Amino acid sequence: MAESVENPQELIGLYGGVPSLDTVKIRSIHLSRLGPMVKLRIDLPTYPEAPPTEWKEFHCDTVQCQVEFVNVSNFRLRNSALPTVADITFSIVDGTAKVGIEGPGLSATFDCLPFTLVGHIGAFKASDEGSDSGKHFYVRKIDAKLFDSTPSLHQRAFYDNI
Repeated sequence: MAESVENPQELIGLYGGVPSLDTVKIRSIHLSRLGPMVKLRIDLPTYPEAPPTEWKEFHCDTVQCQVEFVNVSNFRLRNSALPTVADITFSIVDGTAKVGIEGPGLSATFDCLPFTLVGHIGAFKASDEGSDSGKHFYVRKIDAKLFDSTPSLHQRAFYDNI
């Protein structure tokens, strides 16, 4: 799925390329009528070799971002135990992307446009239980100015825009 990212610049700046997005920890699934869209808040499977200084200073160990799918149709959610590690499949058939998400306690499928957008990239130190409730350090200045942790679901600036 990494090859489907339309705006890879921030990921390339951190990783030198787009890391695998095929098996990730999914923290939340946000459905929006704007589009219609599906946004996944995910923990990436790897950490950058040369993270920003601030991330090192605060002992961050996890990178999190949102992945947005646009013009979603045929959305099916059968289970939704979150967070969970899940496999994401992304294939293009006749100009339409077919997305499947499967993991322990999570099963979803939908169709969308054949690209993804990535945003709200940041890092945090996972708690001993794996929680992401601590301080977050975001790549984009506007995110860093507005948020220092994972925003609550009513924060439209975070969940409705990439």
